[in-house]
Amino acid sequence: MSARGLILILATVAALAGRAEAQAAGEIGGVPTSITDGDNFRLGAIRVRLWGVDAPELATRFGPTARQRLAELIDGRGVRCGPEVGRSYRRTVRACLNWRGIDLSREMVR
Repeated sequence: MSARGLILILATVAALAGRAEAQAAGEIGGVPTSITDGDNFRLGAIRVRLWGVDAPELATRFGPTARQRLAELIDGRGVRCGPEVGRSYRRTVRACLNWRGIDLSREMVR
């Protein structure tokens, strides 16, 4: 591969990374592609941590129950998340609503 080709590839990767970072800072939404535990899920490549919640880790006693409850609230449907309020271990921290408009953080704490 030529030096010019390598520079073009690196420039493209940098542009895509910048666009993903900008998208991650604003409002986002969609159908979660996976639910990690009771306070984390993925929207495609974006890792989301629910704001204001510290659910039990999956490997602990109530972890599977917390994950199941979040899965029930999401129900395989869309979520809407407000602007980023922080970062935590390469995750964006946000307040999110399920498809019915229920605040996921509030419901998980309840």
